[in-house]
Amino acid sequence: MLSYQIIEVGLSLLSHSNLPQQFWEDVFLMATYIINRLPTPIFNKKYPYKIVYRHTTDYHFLRVFGCAY
Repeated sequence: MLSYQIIEVGLSLLSHSNLPQQFWEDVFLMATYIINRLPTPIFNKKYPYKIVYRHTTDYHFLRVFGCAY
């Protein structure tokens, strides 16, 4: 199930960023990164990252995917 979520998020990122196919690897790594930092109903709306590392995630450095700025 999780692999389908990674594929769906990755393809969505790739579609909206208009990046060439050479960036597919980076897109799917970013999709995995984002998914691990989103709340999930499986863990009672907790973040997988927080469960493993016991501290909250910092989102200040995230930028629009595929944006040069």
